[in-house]
Amino acid sequence: MIEKNKRVEMTIRVSVYESVDQDEKFYGVMGQHFASLEHKMELGGWQIYNKPGSVWFLIFDGKILLGFCALYKSNICVLDNFVILKASRGKGYSKVLYQSVLNYMCENQLKVRVLSKEDGLLLGYFKTSGFNETGKKGTYISLLFDNY
Repeated sequence: MIEKNKRVEMTIRVSVYESVDQDEKFYGVMGQHFASLEHKMELGGWQIYNKPGSVWFLIFDGKILLGFCALYKSNICVLDNFVILKASRGKGYSKVLYQSVLNYMCENQLKVRVLSKEDGLLLGYFKTSGFNETGKKGTYISLLFDNY
């Protein structure tokens, strides 16, 4: 018998993986995404990559990966590889993931640069949360967050 109007609890969480936390568990989840040609096409031909000093933010519903992004640390950090998996789009997960990144940036007082397509979903989030436009090349806008 199927129960009508049964409420299903969502267990949405964002996990943060600093460089020291990027172990077998991390690569077990992310390895297929680093090699994905589909993601490469969605990101305008750019391959998802990892490098020393990176911090990864992975959003899950229970054990199911919904999306991810990376913050590459340096004097001016770079926010990159922001992906919400196709089956999870249109449900507000990008906003949840972005808020986690923004909280981390503010807690650690990081200067962060990001490139966004001028018609990109996240451009509005960036501008309303303190990123300032610093330039434009082609269809990409460069933005910087350094509001401390």
